[in-house]
Amino acid sequence: MIFNHRVFKLFLVLFCLCFLTEARAEDLKKICILPFDVHASAESAALKESVYKSLLHEFQREKKLQMVAAGDFAQSKAVLSKDEAAAAGKTLGADYVVMGSITQFGDTLNVDVQIIDIAQMKTLPAVSVQGKESERHGTLAGDLKKEILDRTGLLEKIV
Repeated sequence: MIFNHRVFKLFLVLFCLCFLTEARAEDLKKICILPFDVHASAESAALKESVYKSLLHEFQREKKLQMVAAGDFAQSKAVLSKDEAAAAGKTLGADYVVMGSITQFGDTLNVDVQIIDIAQMKTLPAVSVQGKESERHGTLAGDLKKEILDRTGLLEKIV
């Protein structure tokens, strides 16, 4: 059998390109983050907006995810139930809906999140992260994103 180095190198390059390509549009998972309910003594609107924007920014950095705008649900002051959030996610065409609450105890923030899998119409295990108000919300949002991706099975782990 004749071994051709050029053919081998070409095959190797094509093989690597197949695994290094970015996620195609049909492989992207769509996630919708609904505004969180805030339990804080003061400046709850600013806290809500800051955490929400930090979380959106973190998720937009993920290449395998597509963010779905919450639309009119983002402007609503009413807190949605899980069934209403699932219906909203289905209407918006999302694969997952994230909803939750922010509780402030002095300088400590606690963010509790529920993730709804729209395809299976079930609630995944809850996520809870804590951080300091004095720290940047980006750290809290990064930890929250990691936990959400882990719960949804979208976090790539090296075994």
